[in-house]
Amino acid sequence: MAIAQKVVGGNNGALNDVGDLRASTKQLNQFIKRFNNEEDPVSGKSYDLNSRFYREAEMRKKYLGILFDAQNPAISLATRNEFLADLTNKAQPQFLDYYAGKWFSEVAARITYQGREEDITLFFDIEKDNSGYKWVLAKVYFKPFKEMFTKQALPGTKFIHPMSHELGFMNLDKVFADAANLKEYTPKVHEPDQLSLFMYEIKRGGMSFVGVSSTKFHFFQINNWYFEVKEFNRSGNNTGWLIASLAKVPEGQKAAMYKYIYRE
Repeated sequence: MAIAQKVVGGNNGALNDVGDLRASTKQLNQFIKRFNNEEDPVSGKSYDLNSRFYREAEMRKKYLGILFDAQNPAISLATRNEFLADLTNKAQPQFLDYYAGKWFSEVAARITYQGREEDITLFFDIEKDNSGYKWVLAKVYFKPFKEMFTKQALPGTKFIHPMSHELGFMNLDKVFADAANLKEYTPKVHEPDQLSLFMYEIKRGGMSFVGVSSTKFHFFQINNWYFEVKEFNRSGNNTGWLIASLAKVPEGQKAAMYKYIYRE
């Protein structure tokens, strides 16, 4: 959907106000182009790399202004302004790069498992493949898998005696009979690989895919910032793929943010 456009000096991408921009960011690729100011707001066509409007700072500020979920009060004006200032810093502006990593997709889906429909979360990364790129399934979060490996016993009450080797590990029958507490007998750093469990269940027929419920994207490419992009289908101009949440996260803390999103 396009709205009224006031062009200065002809159809060259220079606009008078934010209201001139096309309202809905219909695709994630378009979101990235708008974030970087790589798309003519009137025609919707990509700028030539040699165009004086390509990534031009002032037009970019207008584009960035319409890429937020305006109905989300959790993103304060101060936080938003600080983020935009970092993005458009003349000495070192920052842009998104589709191929540079540090961003991924989170897909909420439905599957059937043990005769019931269940929610599952799938995480996809962009990966280089020969001369091109592709999405790959990188991680899975499934609540029943997580609960299956959650520790239940009191610390120190379940263990394999350190002298078990002298008895040829004859006590392992008791370990494997205690299936509910099997996690207790693994290293402290062990984390079950839910992706492998998911693939195993799909391959053996114990789980089947039903469909996708929703999709969102997590971006870590901007130095000291994290933001989430979701699609909003609603009336008005503030629609399409928009920044749904924004947080200042120092680079040294981003690993913890990854683990939080992955539910690890």
